Amino acid sequence: MQSVIRQWYESSLQGLLQRKDSMPHAILLTAADGSGKEQFATILITALLCKQPSADNMACGRCQSCQLFAANTHPDFYRVELLTNDDGKLAKEIKVDQVRQLSHSLTQTSQLSGRKIALINPADKMNRNAANSLLKTLEEPTDDTVLILLSAHPSRLLPTIRSRCQKLTLKSPGRPAVIDWLRQHYPQHNAEALFAAADGAPFAALELAEKEDLETRSKLFAGFSGIAEGRQDPVTLAAQWAKCDPELAFRWLRGWIRDLISLASGQKNPALQNIDLQKDLHALVSRIDLRKLFCFYDQLQRDALLAQGSANIQLVYEALLLEWANQCAVKS
Repeated sequence: MQSVIRQWYESSLQGLLQRKDSMPHAILLTAADGSGKEQFATILITALLCKQPSADNMACGRCQSCQLFAANTHPDFYRVELLTNDDGKLAKEIKVDQVRQLSHSLTQTSQLSGRKIALINPADKMNRNAANSLLKTLEEPTDDTVLILLSAHPSRLLPTIRSRCQKLTLKSPGRPAVIDWLRQHYPQHNAEALFAAADGAPFAALELAEKEDLETRSKLFAGFSGIAEGRQDPVTLAAQWAKCDPELAFRWLRGWIRDLISLASGQKNPALQNIDLQKDLHALVSRIDLRKLFCFYDQLQRDALLAQGSANIQLVYEALLLEWANQCAVKS
C-alpha cells in the first residue's frame, strides 16, 4: 500500500521531507477517513526517524531505527489514540491523562539521539482537558520533537491548537485513479459502487469490500426509497438500521441527499457521487422539492452528531426517517 500512497501524495510527502532539517514542530494532517492519511503519516514518520535515508529522503528500511519502528518498539515514537474499554469497545474520547503522559515523555532525552515523534489520532477526539493539556506542549515545544495530529474533522479542534500547527490537507487522487485501483484489487465488485459507498475514500472502499458491506448499503437504500414511495414503514426500518454501523449509514445518507440536491437543482450533467444509483435517484427526486431536501439535509447533519454521542440510535433513526416520510408525502 505504501507505493500507491507515495504515488498519490508524492508532492505533499516530498514537500515535507525536503524540509527535514527545518521541520515544523507540529503538523495537522487532514483528510477524510479512509483516504490513507494514516499510511501517509507512517511513511513520513519512518522517513523522519530513519538513520540512513535514501537520496529521495525516504526511510531505508534496514537501519536500527527502521527495524525498531517496524517492530512497534521504537523508543522515540509515541502514539496517542482511543483506548479500548473493559467491554472491548473503543473509548469515545482521548483523555487528559494520555496527553499528560505524552507531554512528560517528550521532555525526556531521545534514546537514539535523534528526533522524538508523537502521533495523535484522531486528534479531534481529544476531550477539552486533553486539548488544553496539549496546548501547553505546543506553546513550549521541546527540541527535535515533531507532533503529528491526524483529523478528518479539523474544525472540531480548538482554534488555538489549529493555529499552532502547520496544516496539510491530502487531496483525493480523483475518481478515475481510485476507480482503476479498486478494479485492480477487487475485480469481483462494482468499483463505482465501492467508490460511492466509501464517499471516495479508497482505503475505506477496500474495507467495505472485505466486509461485504455493499449489500448492507443496497438494503438501506431500498428502505430509504421505499419510505419515499410510501411502501416502507419508517419505524420498522429504524429498528433494522439500528443494527448497522451508524457512521456508515449516515455517510451513505448524506451522499444520497447531496446527489438528490444536485439533481433537484437542475444542474446539467451533475457530478453524482452515487453513479450506480443514478436511475433510482432520478426516480426519487420527482417526489420531493429542493427546499425540502435542504431542510432534511440540515436535520440529517444534526442527527449525525446525536448518533456520535450517547443518544438511542434507534430513536434517532425513527425521528429522521419519519421526517423523510413526511417530506416526501406531498411535493409542494
